[in-house]
Amino acid sequence: MRINEITLTESYVNVFSTEDKSKYAKQIWDMLQRSYEKIGGIHGKGFADIPDMIASNAMFKIGMRGGVPRMVVVYKDSGGRKRVAMGTDGSKEGKWFALNVLRDELLTQRSFGEFSGASFGATRKMIPDDVLVQLLVPAEEVAAKLGKEVSVGAGDDIRSIPNDPFTEFYYQRKIGSEYHTKLMYGDPAKVPFR
Repeated sequence: MRINEITLTESYVNVFSTEDKSKYAKQIWDMLQRSYEKIGGIHGKGFADIPDMIASNAMFKIGMRGGVPRMVVVYKDSGGRKRVAMGTDGSKEGKWFALNVLRDELLTQRSFGEFSGASFGATRKMIPDDVLVQLLVPAEEVAAKLGKEVSVGAGDDIRSIPNDPFTEFYYQRKIGSEYHTKLMYGDPAKVPFR
């Protein structure tokens, strides 16, 4: 290889068709199971098993390195492109892809979604709090935007800290049989699916 030649081995692949989603489904399923293991697995509609994941979710954004999936973001078409799950293979490359997607999704506002737990913590490390609060939806507005029942305020899964700049953004929503504290970003009315 000459010094001025560069081989790009990292890319994002957006997958929409059932056939294409099926090619990567096992690897994606394994990444999601690993990523959500600490909270008892992935909850919610569309993740009962691999066929359900393929059928219920409109798009997979896959971070690839050397042809191997390292990270995935799963989206539903919920009146717009909604991020519903994210996972990595645990590698440095997978984490790099995940951090870049989280940052870019917020700053470009090309999707909407909800943060909880680790994804919100990772986002706070990349985006200063004073910028992040401008990108979040106040909890009082979430039910109307999501079309789902929510309870304003943080639950037991969020530690309360003095002078928390995100207090007005915390809400709880039932996913499966459990309540989870979330924060919403983006506006479904402004984010067409494709």
